[in-house]
Amino acid sequence: MASTFEVKWVYPPNWDGALPQYGGWKRVILNLVGVVDTDTETRVRKLDIDSLQCSSGGVPVRTVVEWVQYNVQGTGEAKLEWERAGYPLICVMSGQGKFDWRKSGGNADPGSSGDITGDILFTSDASYNVTLSVRLKDD
Repeated sequence: MASTFEVKWVYPPNWDGALPQYGGWKRVILNLVGVVDTDTETRVRKLDIDSLQCSSGGVPVRTVVEWVQYNVQGTGEAKLEWERAGYPLICVMSGQGKFDWRKSGGNADPGSSGDITGDILFTSDASYNVTLSVRLKDD
């Protein structure tokens, strides 16, 4: 059996990549699903912020991760990072659980515009189902 990896858009629902004519979004919710056989993923881009549009109509320069719900199979682990200098860590996941940073304002991307891309990267050596809510920032 071959490994399979998929990104599903929960919000905007079933997004096809077309930007809205006016405005954009305050947040996006992604569902990442991977069935790992022999392949693993290392710093794979799961969210390309240049392909998105903030509610102001501009391209986001940073993100804030509001929450992450996860199920990582077996003894493996997965992690989310920002594509910035030093690859700042968002979280490390193993087993089942949820990180919820909403009460503290979210887990904010520490980078700034011009500091690589700010995209969200994913690494895993196990099968997983991860859903995350990401607020888009254009400042």
